[in-house]
Amino acid sequence: MDVLVEPARTAAVSSHLARCGWVLETDFAAGSPFEHAATWRHPVWGYLDVHRWWPGIEIDPARAFDLLWAARHDRQFAGVGCAVPAVVDQRIILLLNAARAGAHARPQDLERSWRGLTRTEQQEVRARIGQFRAEPAFAVTQGGLERYRRRRSYRLWRAVGEPTSRTAEWCARVYAADGLTARARLIARAVLVNRQHLEVLAGRPLNRRELATAQWRRMLAGGREITKATARIGRRP
Repeated sequence: MDVLVEPARTAAVSSHLARCGWVLETDFAAGSPFEHAATWRHPVWGYLDVHRWWPGIEIDPARAFDLLWAARHDRQFAGVGCAVPAVVDQRIILLLNAARAGAHARPQDLERSWRGLTRTEQQEVRARIGQFRAEPAFAVTQGGLERYRRRRSYRLWRAVGEPTSRTAEWCARVYAADGLTARARLIARAVLVNRQHLEVLAGRPLNRRELATAQWRRMLAGGREITKATARIGRRP
């Protein structure tokens, strides 16, 4: 299940989940290139992805939450009231998820969120996309990303949507980061293995030797990718 929380209340929600028996599996930094969601696991209720923003929406996360909240609807789930996004916002979320999935996007999501809509409904989606400044991500699903080369997020969406190396993806993440502090933090993390991700794959905690082996392999792979990229640059006319 996915939930979106007010960004300023993320820490409070996380603390409450921990008190209720949920276990953090991957935090925001380890979850994805966009660092937008943390994954929690419960022995009874399964998995929960807690989002603090939605990748592709490029206005301030707090402002984006306010817009989503203002247009929300109330629904009942198992007899409990729950706020859900407006239909137009649900369509946008499906489109943004499809943009992140790239070639692996589910055709039915694109059908429900765009291709199967009337012209009036598509115009409503486009208007809302503009409010969120989500044009680059939307363009990934429409084949027009090159129009947004001047946007800071362009390289990251290109890296997400096309087959590329991990080194290229990290470079795109650094370029898309907001401010020198954020960029320096990403550069420092780029050389380290994602321990949480590796332990999820292994299904258990890793010991020091296993982490050291994974780190060495990451350094070797990064070195090979940089060497290949340098060689390609050298061959350009």
